[in-house]
Amino acid sequence: MNRMFAYLVTITLGLWLGGLVALILFVSTLFIKARAAAIDAAPVLFHAFERYQLILAAVALLTLVIWRWVGRSKTKTWSLAATLIATGLAAVQIGYITPKIEAARNVDHATFDKFHHLASTNYTVLSVFVLIALILAITATRRELLLRLAAGRVA
Repeated sequence: MNRMFAYLVTITLGLWLGGLVALILFVSTLFIKARAAAIDAAPVLFHAFERYQLILAAVALLTLVIWRWVGRSKTKTWSLAATLIATGLAAVQIGYITPKIEAARNVDHATFDKFHHLASTNYTVLSVFVLIALILAITATRRELLLRLAAGRVA
């Protein structure tokens, strides 16, 4: 049962991080190759990712809380903390930054640039915290497996 939570946390955080990297890669490439199309497509991509991100954040948090409850460790606690920070940053993006960008998109170029820069910074920091949470979750999983191996319980 403990391994199931470990794998679910790792997969969920991996999907979240992979989605962040893919989103940035796809939107950047779209702006380089087809700027006119990107202006219309990027907001749609970001809105779709925001919903996906919230689902992954909820699953990761719930699973991490249960996994930590089943077997406490400092590594799991730090992974949970990093995931909470990443979730908070995602909530700020969705609840505050994205609406400001949308409101200023065709009206106020200076405000759009300001919030676009803030969004870029937020996504970067969010990605770092998801990466940290993922590394810590993998470390906790590895530790548990090594402890199980040392005790002779590898099933």
